[in-house]
Amino acid sequence: MMVHRGTDPEAIKVAERFGLTFDGMMEDLYQLTVAKGPEKAIGITFYVKDLSKVEARLAEKFKEFGIEEGNPIGSETTMYRSVAELPEFRGKAWRAESGYSHARGTTVADIIRFEREELRNEYPDISDELLKDLDCYSAEDVVWVNRRRKDCLTYLSEGESEEAVGTVHLPEGTKIVTPDYCGGFLVLIGSATPTLKKGGNPKEPWQMTREEYESAYGKPLKSTTLTGGFSPHKEAVAVAVNQGKPVPPEVLADYPELTVKPSIGSNPMITDVDTALKDIADWYVDTRRGITEPELESILLKHCGSEAEVQKFVSFLETEPGQLRFKTLLRERKGG
Repeated sequence: MMVHRGTDPEAIKVAERFGLTFDGMMEDLYQLTVAKGPEKAIGITFYVKDLSKVEARLAEKFKEFGIEEGNPIGSETTMYRSVAELPEFRGKAWRAESGYSHARGTTVADIIRFEREELRNEYPDISDELLKDLDCYSAEDVVWVNRRRKDCLTYLSEGESEEAVGTVHLPEGTKIVTPDYCGGFLVLIGSATPTLKKGGNPKEPWQMTREEYESAYGKPLKSTTLTGGFSPHKEAVAVAVNQGKPVPPEVLADYPELTVKPSIGSNPMITDVDTALKDIADWYVDTRRGITEPELESILLKHCGSEAEVQKFVSFLETEPGQLRFKTLLRERKGG
């Protein structure tokens, strides 16, 4: 039984020195796992009663597994200077989903800076050269994972269900950026490509055509955005349209349905659609439950000039463009 997680300062310091993670205490034993070093060594777990015995016990484990080259035993953790040098992550990966998403333009290097400056985590294995390299990768290209399911449970918030923990498929070529010295790893997804430049991309996603976006970020494997059935690029364009941004005509040409004006048949609506949709979105954010038909009509009557216009609006909400406009507005309201 794990007595406590890896919070012992001395054990963490020793782990950092030898490229290990301090996982916690198993009764009176320190549990440590190899996080940096030869590829075959990554993930090896061992136990010691005395921290002064870590070096000797690690040497024994390396000998046991027939590992000689690139032995991390010595005075310092391996210092990586580029993404190309980072070791690969192999084996099963587990993750506790947080639902957190990074602000647009955040890079992997920004994550490390935040860990260092705000959380006071040192990450001595990341050199200035590697940090510069990581500035070329989007924060969406990395994820925190663990090798064992039970280790993920410590990342859950109080009262959060264990169902939030599950396995993660990591493609071939996934790299270990750094361990967190509590059993977790920040990994760079194998399919990630350096597309960002610190200071911002020449274009925002909503300014790119679908071809340009897929050339920079790759084709989406599936549609998982809030709008349901929409690719990340289409959602970015939809949000920009709803915010009144100057989306280029060549971008809108990829998704003509995003600019469809609300109408039923040949009769255009006279209601200020976006203002009404914002009121409905605010209602959802405030009440956190589904809306009944009478409640919806009560809101619409404030905006629509007649019962016939209310029915037009309800019919528009049931269409794909109507659902898209509402859901993107709802997302903005939730994030505001």
